[in-house]
Amino acid sequence: MSLVSLYSPFVNQLRSTLVVLFLALSSPLLLGQVDPTHSEIIQSLLPRDSTEQAAIDADLDIVSLGFEIVPASGGGTFFDEYPKLFGTTSSLDPYISPTLIGRVRLNDHLRFVVGTSYMGSGFDEIYDAFYFPPGLDEADTVVPVAQLFEQMSISALPIMIGVQYSPIRSQFTSYVGATVGAALVRSKWTTLVRTFDNVQFFRPETNIDDPSFAPAIRLFTGVDLRFDRFFTSKNAFRGIFIEAAYFYLPVSRDYFREIRTIGRKVLLVPSSDDATLNLGGFTITFGVNMQLFRL
Repeated sequence: MSLVSLYSPFVNQLRSTLVVLFLALSSPLLLGQVDPTHSEIIQSLLPRDSTEQAAIDADLDIVSLGFEIVPASGGGTFFDEYPKLFGTTSSLDPYISPTLIGRVRLNDHLRFVVGTSYMGSGFDEIYDAFYFPPGLDEADTVVPVAQLFEQMSISALPIMIGVQYSPIRSQFTSYVGATVGAALVRSKWTTLVRTFDNVQFFRPETNIDDPSFAPAIRLFTGVDLRFDRFFTSKNAFRGIFIEAAYFYLPVSRDYFREIRTIGRKVLLVPSSDDATLNLGGFTITFGVNMQLFRL
């Protein structure tokens, strides 16, 4: 028996099945018919009348109220030098920042963005400082000479402006953007010292406590989830938004100047008076959008 005769029944059956399937799929098109379910879905996505079309084309400005989660801030040179004092903390504490953002529509794709927030973090730590044994300036080993309680707090109020771009305008609008600005920063770092065995160890109680200004940059992407697709109700409540961002807010100060100037019996000192702490980092923001209709 040849291979052709062996597979002929299978080939004929496959050919018949393909013909039936083609006729079943093409018959609605040949008759000019469209699946009713498919037609209803398409129709529901279109404006129903001129009122809805006008609402889509209307100028809508947005006010966003939300919370920005900063899980791991504190990059910079500060924590490169801090371990020399025998501290073990390597980042600032996670924090949540309330945010207020205005988004003014320029055209279908661009918005002018202005925003502010309150950012605050820091750390607390207790550790032992070490030095050579009493009466010796050099030795093969070091011993604990004091217990230190560090308290660091940094707060900032940034004001930023920028632009936001939305490639497609729809009920669920994705966007990217960037803002730049400046922040008023308050930095405070204090140290409480308890010495052991009358050792002449000394660390200043106040390392830094004063205001300053810092630049701020925020790169973000997000999605605007609108509850009222055509805005015909003109409710103030628009929907919710979610954003992922990188927030760069470097706070440069003379954190180690007091330690380097008046500290005594400090085994290792930072190599420079100044250092930088990034109060930002990668963030997630969520909140609600309020919409404003122009007159």
